[in-house]
Amino acid sequence: MAPGPDGRGVPPSRTAWLLALLLLVPGNSHALEHPWGSGSTGRPTFPSVTVRHEGSPLQITATGSSLGNVTSATVLTPDPTWTIPLAIQARTGESITAVGTMPRALQGSSLLLSSGTASVGLSPLPDDPVTRPPETDGWQTYPLPLEDPDTPHVRPKDFAFIYNTVYMPPPMGLGWEGVYHVFYIRHFDTIADDDQNEKSFAHAWWRPGTKVWRVDTTAFRCAGAPWDSLHVWAPSIVFRGGQYVMYYTGVDRSGNQRIGYATTPVIDTSDTKDSDWQRQVSPIFAADSAGWTRKAAPQQCRDPYVMANPDGAGLIMVYAATDTATGAMAVGLARSFSGLGGWTDEGHYAVTDSTHSHARRVESPHIFADSTSEAAAHDQAIPLGQVRDATGRNVTWRIMFSDGDYVDTHRSTIFVTDGSAALTDTSLAAWSQPGPTSLFSYATQGPQGPPGLEGLQGTECLRAGNEYVLAGFQLLGGTPKHFGIRFRRMYWSWPNGPSADFALSSGGADTAVPGTPGQSGDLRFQVAGLVPARGLVRFRIEAPRAMKARVVVYDVMGRVVKRILDQAVPSGVSYLWWDGQDETGQAVSGIYFARLSGDGGNRVVRVSLVR
Repeated sequence: MAPGPDGRGVPPSRTAWLLALLLLVPGNSHALEHPWGSGSTGRPTFPSVTVRHEGSPLQITATGSSLGNVTSATVLTPDPTWTIPLAIQARTGESITAVGTMPRALQGSSLLLSSGTASVGLSPLPDDPVTRPPETDGWQTYPLPLEDPDTPHVRPKDFAFIYNTVYMPPPMGLGWEGVYHVFYIRHFDTIADDDQNEKSFAHAWWRPGTKVWRVDTTAFRCAGAPWDSLHVWAPSIVFRGGQYVMYYTGVDRSGNQRIGYATTPVIDTSDTKDSDWQRQVSPIFAADSAGWTRKAAPQQCRDPYVMANPDGAGLIMVYAATDTATGAMAVGLARSFSGLGGWTDEGHYAVTDSTHSHARRVESPHIFADSTSEAAAHDQAIPLGQVRDATGRNVTWRIMFSDGDYVDTHRSTIFVTDGSAALTDTSLAAWSQPGPTSLFSYATQGPQGPPGLEGLQGTECLRAGNEYVLAGFQLLGGTPKHFGIRFRRMYWSWPNGPSADFALSSGGADTAVPGTPGQSGDLRFQVAGLVPARGLVRFRIEAPRAMKARVVVYDVMGRVVKRILDQAVPSGVSYLWWDGQDETGQAVSGIYFARLSGDGGNRVVRVSLVR
């Protein structure tokens, strides 16, 4: 699925739905025969389109010929559920200016002009330039760890993690920028009465390149509706139909847990007031909605994670509820084929029940696909669920969840994998190879040392542009102890072609500098030459002073491949060769990371040695 600005994906095949729209509008066959700007006598043409878009106000001017009969203008976005009507401000035979409101950067959109009920012209719009997170080639914590302003007395718990575009006016801002947002439960360790706790979500946002998260601690609170009057838990946010939809768990005074939603048109870098949300009076899903769940009060149905349906229209949702058969929690599946409600029970993933996962309290499930399939869906403009590789292999899906009653900190987060069936196949067979897997055991040790995943919970994977980030809350340390949300870069391995395996950064402070300029006096490390056919790699080290240095090459899973330097290097520039062999003298091929460690810091570069 093509990545959307919020990282959750957008419905596929923009071209297909635009053509379908034109075919359904009377009188538009000429628009298909004579594509944008070619036209014929008497037909509108607009070879020149200019856009002014600095913040929410949007102004589009089309210049061409025969535009005097145009009666309406619309922006078509990559999401078929979202179009932006424009008001025509000025019109002549040679030009038309229309205005509207668009609080996000224009990306992959088109201008549709109509006369009455007939489409008379369609033209792609230029994308707004967006300052996105820097795409580095090494290991890096991204973004910075997040703590509540009232730490250590308040800890963040289950959260929604999104990425979007926000206009930041110069000179303080850079125009349209990519921004990370987290909406999280505020849990007060100083409040002993549980009924008085977890009554609000905070909204935190972070702009890449800045030093701190900004936090609004009262972005959403318990409302007067009976179903969410006691607690609000576990938000999940998806952009749908031109608005942000936040699904969340509401708890009533009897302890029953149900799922509902609220909407808002804008999430930006200003405080998101509680009054900005349009709430639903009633929940949209509960234990009574599913056939496999225990119905005895208090009912448990919580922790929704919602995403666009990878197999077609609508939405899918995974959630946690109590399994009647085992009496323990498991991950359920529901689908909505249109709109934001109308959810249909699709059963539960058998592999997540306590018999198979050995987790009694399954919480915070979420879904993500391998990066290779996501890229293929984007490039081929097809639904993610239809992606196949050269061998016919399906998308590799993972469902990751927490064990709320973990004893072993290495088993606090678990995932299951499906590489052969549809995401909606909940059968045990579809998810049994290799079966429930501890994230800690899978991640092993990366180039920066131990992954630091002990006790990690409430995880969520986000794609932001070409970056993948895994977030989760855990103990950060300190005296007194304080908790926060850590963010780890995810790296997908390509040793012999596309792979569905991933590695994680450790959550440390190392930064990759693959030949990029640094400040005067910095320790620098880069690949200065590469001869893949001969397996030769040349590294350049620039040291601000003489120092002891160590260079080690690692594979994508963090295993040592070759130790190539462990001695003093002089001040200034020096060079180092790697012969492309491992510690045993065997030639290697694939993607690797070389790490330089010295008293001037640590630097990591990516090496593509594909013979």
